[in-house]
Amino acid sequence: MKSRIQTRRRGRQRGSALVEMALGVTLMVYLLIGAIDYGPMFYNIIELDSGARAGAVYGSQSTAHAADSAGMQDQALANILNVRNVTAAASQYCECPGVTGTHDCTTACADGSSLMVYAKVTTTWTYVPTLRYPFVAYPITMSRTATMRAQ
Repeated sequence: MKSRIQTRRRGRQRGSALVEMALGVTLMVYLLIGAIDYGPMFYNIIELDSGARAGAVYGSQSTAHAADSAGMQDQALANILNVRNVTAAASQYCECPGVTGTHDCTTACADGSSLMVYAKVTTTWTYVPTLRYPFVAYPITMSRTATMRAQ
């Protein structure tokens, strides 16, 4: 035979299970909505990276292509599919072998060695999520950079 105390405790446990389930389901729905909201952002980051790489590959074909900033930007933007409002910036820089830092591409190296010419492309996109999450700054600016040495 059960006492009144045992009966009262069992009733409290049922109520606490209901509260736990309500909190758990709320948290799971919040996480699911966050995954749905941020999923496209991660896809677009891959697209940004692919576009930056495509522009750098174009620039790495020759030193003339590395100097063609507009061509590198066009290649980067043409390779980014399904993402709107993307910007691309392209540049060329030079280094001398064994010397740290960049140099002007119109001058020669001090030791007479040939310059190493690099093509650099940066793609940028701004993401504004549908929902506002605590401790996350808005809007979120994504940027990817690719650098390749010209042949």
